[in-house]
Amino acid sequence: MYAAKASGKGRWRVFSPDLGTTVLTSGSLRAELQHAVEDKGFVVHYQPVMNIGDGSISGVEALVRWNHPQRGLLPPSEFLDEAEESGHVVHIDRWVLREACRQVRAWQTTIPWAEHLSVHVNLSARDLQHEDLADAIGEAVRGSGLAPATSSSRSPRRRWCMTPMPLRPS
Repeated sequence: MYAAKASGKGRWRVFSPDLGTTVLTSGSLRAELQHAVEDKGFVVHYQPVMNIGDGSISGVEALVRWNHPQRGLLPPSEFLDEAEESGHVVHIDRWVLREACRQVRAWQTTIPWAEHLSVHVNLSARDLQHEDLADAIGEAVRGSGLAPATSSSRSPRRRWCMTPMPLRPS
């Protein structure tokens, strides 16, 4: 049923063993994601944001990776769609947001040239629909000691828009 729905409105699919494997894989992936969310099985990698004018690093983009116990480090393309469908993506987004704010603040206080380093966090469409998103962002920024002007969030790829949203103090 899900394979037919994913193909578009009014579509149908004949069951095949491959579809059964996909369903089992999806079900096990969902359960593994649940464990990863509970056990904080994710890591954040940081990609520099460069100032084109002088070549300096002006910020970092926080990129989530799943440290899967059997498959190793997985890129977002291997789990975010399932996380979005299952609702786990909101928990992942919020953790990445808190972790990225904490890490950038640590760099700001320990690395002389990083004092004005900004942080950019990708958020899912599902998270953008949450009423408490602004509060969660404010909490992450305040909790880390990061200046609100150095934080931004966006919804990547096909997940709504590509427009950065500057954060303002409440």
